[in-house]
Amino acid sequence: MKAVSTVLAGVLALTACTTASSNLATAATPAALPGYTQPFDAVFGAAVDAVSLLSWEVTVAQKDAGVISAKTPRSIWTQGDKVTIRIFRPDSLRRDTMVRVGLTSGTDQAFDWGKNSRNQQLFYERLDTALKRP
Repeated sequence: MKAVSTVLAGVLALTACTTASSNLATAATPAALPGYTQPFDAVFGAAVDAVSLLSWEVTVAQKDAGVISAKTPRSIWTQGDKVTIRIFRPDSLRRDTMVRVGLTSGTDQAFDWGKNSRNQQLFYERLDTALKRP
């Protein structure tokens, strides 16, 4: 019985962790994030479309705040990841004319098996295609 308790405690400890992948956390300024020359409204709309094309559930879409929150479907690798997309308007003070897009993907699992990084990659591929970015 003690062995079962030890294994159960280990499993609970592993599942209580959180993992995340973010280009928002590593970017010192929004200018370090991927940029788009299209207007803010077009980038925001394309980002919402990219989320839908990935079959992620949009839970929040606040254009004024430049925030989209979504949840990925459950799979063999995850219970569903939480994704937050931040869209930054051009910053004339920093002479940045680009609309910048950052993404954070996280899960409550101890290991993400690379899923959060793949979420970033898939999102940007869809967004780049929608906005015709090379």
